[in-house]
Formats: sequence, C-alpha cells, structure tokens
Amino acid sequence: MVQHLLSLVVPQKHVKLVKTALEQQGKLNRAAKIRSISDDNASLGSGGRCSIPTTISTGEYTHFKENSSTALEDILGDILRDLDIGTAIRNISVTISDAETQEEHPINRNPLIAGIETWLSGLPPDLLSSLALTPSPLLSSFPGTYSVYPPLLLFPAHAFASPHWQTLLAALQTHPSQLNHLYASLAASVNTTHIALNAPIPPQNQGQLTSNILRSPVSLTPLYNSFGPAPTPSTQTVPSPADFEDAFWCSARQNGIAQTWAPLYTMFSRGNVSEKARVLRLPSVRSAVEDGSCGEGGTGRGCTAVDMYTGIGYFAFSYRKAGMARVLCWELNPWSVEGLVRGCGINRWSVERMVLAPDEEGEERGEVPEAEFLVFQESNEHAGGRIRRLRDRLPPIRHVNCGLLPTSRGSWRTAVVAVDPSFGGWVHLHENMAVGEIGKKAEQVTREIEQISRDEGRGDVKLEHMEKVKTYAPGVMHCVLDIWIGPRQD
Repeated sequence: MVQHLLSLVVPQKHVKLVKTALEQQGKLNRAAKIRSISDDNASLGSGGRCSIPTTISTGEYTHFKENSSTALEDILGDILRDLDIGTAIRNISVTISDAETQEEHPINRNPLIAGIETWLSGLPPDLLSSLALTPSPLLSSFPGTYSVYPPLLLFPAHAFASPHWQTLLAALQTHPSQLNHLYASLAASVNTTHIALNAPIPPQNQGQLTSNILRSPVSLTPLYNSFGPAPTPSTQTVPSPADFEDAFWCSARQNGIAQTWAPLYTMFSRGNVSEKARVLRLPSVRSAVEDGSCGEGGTGRGCTAVDMYTGIGYFAFSYRKAGMARVLCWELNPWSVEGLVRGCGINRWSVERMVLAPDEEGEERGEVPEAEFLVFQESNEHAGGRIRRLRDRLPPIRHVNCGLLPTSRGSWRTAVVAVDPSFGGWVHLHENMAVGEIGKKAEQVTREIEQISRDEGRGDVKLEHMEKVKTYAPGVMHCVLDIWIGPRQD
C-alpha cells in the first residue's frame, strides 16, 4: 500500500498549539511550510485556516483504507489522541500532504532513523550478522513516538522492546562504547543531550501501600548522560539547595508559557496542553479579569485564582497569563515547588514561598507579599484557614482550580469556600469519568456542590460547561466541570 504524509488543517488561532504538540513529538515536517488555505469554513469565526505539514504517515495506522471515502476521518481521532491534543480544538481536519511536500520530505521522515542509520553504519561489520540481524527490522521496529523536552529526549517504555532490539542491546552489553555511540547519535539527531525511558506515574509508591501523593516518577529510566544523583527518601522529601543544583532539569513551552522540572523527581503531563489553552481563553476568566480592573462593581485590585494542586504550574501559569493579578498555589512536592519557582523566573513573574507564623494571630498580622504567585508548600487541607485569614489583603478570589486525577473530591468544600463570598466565582473540578456515564456523573457532582454551597451559606450553583479533555484509559475520560458559585445570599 502506498504511504502518504499527512497535514492537519486547523483554525488559525490554534496553529501555535498544534505546531507545539507536533514539535514536542518530533512530528512537524520542517521541510515544508505552514500555509494559509482558502476554506469555506473560514466564516466560522476562526479567522481563517492553516495547513500544518506533519511527518505522520498513513502507514502508521493499520486500519487506514486508501480507497474509503472516510479514510482520513477514520484515523483523525487516533492522530489527535496520539498528539494528546484533546478535544479543545474544534473544526480540525486531516488531509494528504500535497505532492510538493511529499517530494521534499519522503516517508523516511523520523529524524531518529537517520541517527540510527549513521550508528549502524559504524558497527563492526560482523556484529549484526553474528546475531542474525539486518538493519531493516531494526529501523522498522523503532517507535515513531517520542517527546523532546529540551535538553531531554524521552522515549516510551516500549521503545526498545522488539525482539530485534532486545537481541542487539543484549549483545552490546559487552560493547558499552557502541551503546553509548547509539544514544549519542539519537540525542544529536533531535538536538538534545540526555535520553530517558518514560513510564506512568504510579498511584502508589513501589513496594508500599501508601498513595503516591507526591506524584513522583519512580519508573523513569535514564539512558544517556548524567541526571544527577539517584533519588533517595531524603532528597525526595527534604531536598537541600545543593540537591536542586545537582539535579538535571528539562523544560517545555506550551501556549507561550515556559515550564521546567527535574524528571527524576516530578512528572510532566503534555496531554494537559489543551486544557491549559482553554483556561487562557475561558470567558469566565476574561470576565473576572475585566471585573477586577474596571468592570461594573470592580475593585480595581484585580482578581485572584487559587490552584489546589499546583504541581510545576500546569494551570496556575495559564491563570496568570490570562490576566489574574495573583495566584495562590498549594503543592506538597518540594521538587514541584522548586520547578514552579524556577518557571516563574523564566516567565518573569514574581513569586514568594509563603512561610507564615504557625499561630493564626501571627498570620493575621503578617504582611502579604506583593508577588504574583504565593506558594504554600503544604497540604491543601490548610488552604481554607489560610484563605480565611488572608482574604481581606488579597484581590477577590474568582477562580479555583482542582486539578487532581482520578478525583479532586477532597478539595471541593475548600474550593467552594475559597470563592469570594461577595462577587461569587467559578470552581473547575477535574474528574475521571466512565465514558458511558459522563452526563450522569456531571449531574451528581453538581448536586454535591449545591449541597456544599447550601451548607456554607453560599449562593446559587450552576454547571456552566463540562469539558472532555482527553482519554485517560480505555473507557475513561478526563473531564473538567466549570461550576459557578453565586455570591452569598444575605
């Protein structure tokens, strides 16, 4: 079957988002240009559409049927899932790249393949034959999916799992210099310096029954170059400034926002990029920002967002970039806090680690820093009390983000209470939901929030929107509920 390269046709306003997703997985066709296209759908308010050339081949999707009238539509959903773009982008389609693009960028498109070919050509002539191997199966079985987080090249856990690669890698244990040359060639082919194998963040600590509340990536496997000293219980929970300096850090830029993290100690979820973009353009966020500056009844003090599970700043950074004057952050993992602080510096935002008096009276008397980000390295169980004592010295809290999976239920009551009682505001609840029960589950969550609001003397509750972010597991969807909490009824 003839294989074709594909292009993604997206509304102009989403070009940067899709381009970034393609770049991070090494699937942007740099040999061809992004171009504007004439499209009957341009009147949909998208501001026009653009065709983004990719290195994705129809050959990567075994169920692609070239002569089917719906061939491309059949694989569009798979492509979007592979890119972890989610459902935030509307009116996206896929086309066969034009002939000019095909000639400029042949099917042998993966830049890593060129690196492997270079390395294979330098092997001792009899090595492959002694193992009954040839270059062809090694090249064809190498995965097309990978991520680049400068300066890190990250492979999925199964990258070298094929029998051909297992045979070769076992033999190379007695040729460590050749193995090192392989990794060096792979890293150089995508302009990186470090390589690791990825694995999911486990829900529990290995060998223990305790929950992995720090969300530590204990199964990351470094392959090439130094990632710093191996984690220990001490460096994971009470790291010193020297530990931070000795660790390896990588980065990503999504929606114009930089984030950084130490991959041995903290996770990064590239699949949240669509939800981060949604926060940036959310009408309720824009409304709160306008109210806080010059809107009717506005204070002129701006407004505040609260992130109950901040991590390295996944959603907190989007709220600030969208115009929120202050962001209050709760995070337990000291490495995530360090990444958050460093990320603020890269984005040129001011940040303060909050070390407050242990007694309530001292906290009430203390000065609140003018920093844009106030970071509390503690359980968000303390957030309600902190907010209650600091509220008068902060702009109104209009948005509260509860971004923990599989459920953020533990923070719901605190989130409702955190919303400004005079102006009202929104809570954004992240939940995993069974695909066939999403509507029912959304109604159930809304009823629970209504009960909490009544218990706490708050106003009316309304589910304004339910966003399907991405597939979390077979039959399970990561969803976000945007719920309005009305002002207190006196």
